[in-house]
Amino acid sequence: MREKQVKALMIEPNKSPCVVELMTDLDSLQKAVSIGAPEQGLIEFVYLEDNVSIMCNEEGKLIGLEPNRRLGNDILVGTVYVVAENDEGELMSLTNYCQSLSPNFQQPKSNETYIAILSHILLCLGKIIANRQKKCYNFVNI
Repeated sequence: MREKQVKALMIEPNKSPCVVELMTDLDSLQKAVSIGAPEQGLIEFVYLEDNVSIMCNEEGKLIGLEPNRRLGNDILVGTVYVVAENDEGELMSLTNYCQSLSPNFQQPKSNETYIAILSHILLCLGKIIANRQKKCYNFVNI
């Protein structure tokens, strides 16, 4: 049976994680991952371990959401949530995991912040270059 509200670990950029309750309907989840975004975004799940994932904005890097935490060789951006799923992929409360997962996502270390900011700058530069190439291409084809 699908829960209408679940406990999750919310991780915002430059803040300590906290436990929140999320409504599980699509609209509410899309709003949750779109904090700081210009419009409501799509949801992406990043696998962590058995039945535990990170829920984030699928286009967060493309739309320039604020760098958040490092995860392996990647940088999470925007507000993300650590959530639990059952075998059918439905969200469940994370009650057993919240306390044990929270230390893994505490405030980013200073070098992680530096790397996240650098990654964000490179992403922005990539957008500028792509826009200039697009303008040049359009000018050539006129």
